[in-house]
Amino acid sequence: MSYIPSFTITDEILELAIEITEIIERINLLNSLIVLPKLRKINLIKSIQSSLAIENNSMSQSQTQDIINGKLVIGPFNESSLI
Repeated sequence: MSYIPSFTITDEILELAIEITEIIERINLLNSLIVLPKLRKINLIKSIQSSLAIENNSMSQSQTQDIINGKLVIGPFNESSLI
């Protein structure tokens, strides 16, 4: 026994299905454009903070983010050496 659907796929139905698929793709693209810059910034902050930790700097991720955003961050005196 083979299944026979109770409907017929017409050209109009195919065109609507294609249009719906294109709209979904546009929405997915817009969502990725919104999310990706945020993820890149988060990864940049984590990368900088990890690099600082290797240099024995105790600056937190939130302090790193504040510096990237142009805010002044005061660190411990023993880490503020210019050497």
